[in-house]
Amino acid sequence: MAKFDCEGAELRIIPHLLQQQTLCLIDFATIEWHEKMLAAKWFQQSAHARKIPRTRSGVLAATSMVNQTRVLIETSIQTAGCGLEMRADEDDESYIHDGAALPNKGESICR
Repeated sequence: MAKFDCEGAELRIIPHLLQQQTLCLIDFATIEWHEKMLAAKWFQQSAHARKIPRTRSGVLAATSMVNQTRVLIETSIQTAGCGLEMRADEDDESYIHDGAALPNKGESICR
């Protein structure tokens, strides 16, 4: 099992793992998509080059492009034929409040 909470790097990480067939080593995965964060990053990085206006309609266009890319990635995962069950996940930050101390540098997290 894997949980992908990549804070906006999903569009770089997931396609690479799919292309390298690394995702086929996983039986079940959840992914938290950060559409707004991805759209904002994409908009800042490439909207000017694509001549998308810095207006509400430009932001909507960037968000639409991110959502289309997400659907393409999810469809590619489903058709990869490797048996990976992948589910979109809600933001689960419960581990932050579990009371467990973080390991020190070099310390094993295995018990």
